[in-house]
Amino acid sequence: MTANNNNPYVASFFVVPAYIMSLPGLTLSFLRVYETIFQFWNHRKTCFLSLDSICERTTVGRSQVCEALLFFEKHNELQRIKKGGRRYLLQPSKPIETDCTEIIPESGGADCEVRRSGLGESGGADYNNKKLNKENNNTTTSNISFENYKNEEKSALANSSNNHSDSLLKEKFKTEALTDTACNETFKSRFTGIEVTLIQLYEECCDYWSQKNQMVYKARFLTHLKKTPIDKYKTGSSASKYPTKEQRDAEYKKIEQREKESEQRRQQDIDRSAKVKNIDKRKEITQTASSALSSCLNALRQ
Repeated sequence: MTANNNNPYVASFFVVPAYIMSLPGLTLSFLRVYETIFQFWNHRKTCFLSLDSICERTTVGRSQVCEALLFFEKHNELQRIKKGGRRYLLQPSKPIETDCTEIIPESGGADCEVRRSGLGESGGADYNNKKLNKENNNTTTSNISFENYKNEEKSALANSSNNHSDSLLKEKFKTEALTDTACNETFKSRFTGIEVTLIQLYEECCDYWSQKNQMVYKARFLTHLKKTPIDKYKTGSSASKYPTKEQRDAEYKKIEQREKESEQRRQQDIDRSAKVKNIDKRKEITQTASSALSSCLNALRQ
């Protein structure tokens, strides 16, 4: 992968485990999110990137980042836990699978004549053993914490298939947006006394963003509430209520009918103008012929 000069976080190489490419339903956006997180794991570092940080590093939208995290959680390639006020992204520990049937004999007593000098050089080994024990303890603690932690997004999609994940995610975003305190306060402060409901405004926002194949989460809906002009919803205006789909279709049909009638009138005017031009041309030809005939008669008389 070629590095992007505008994004300092994009590396020159794209490193992920080979089996990740075989996951069903994997997209390029999901792969970018996983590769960004795997960079930390690959360097033995703890990853606690926020959604905004992942969006900045991958140039992927916030909703797609949420979908990617749910996707890899579902395939047991990622774990999210909260500890100490932070959300950590952990790589699940997996047992090593083997079909080896060899019987490995137990080791006998250590040969006291082999590497006696190594007794004075065990400091590095002791340090490695302590570090390994510490990592094992941290992994065990993370697994226990993860079992107790129930993420809202995972519980919403835990029993769903891939075909219904988008609809469930949209329904989750809708519930969050309609129950959000900031959204309700903004609606009450701006639309009190106006014949429009919060659900109608949310559907209007969804209609706008669906044209861009984007979902509407609570932050986006809050922005819509703050920027939407309230004049068209006031009592007595031509759009005091948000029109339904049937009303919009009926209005579109009226507009198409008016356009057809206007086109017919324009064509009639063109035809009428052509007829007038033909009549004028015939009059001119008749007058010319009459003048020529009069000249001939006068010449014969003389």
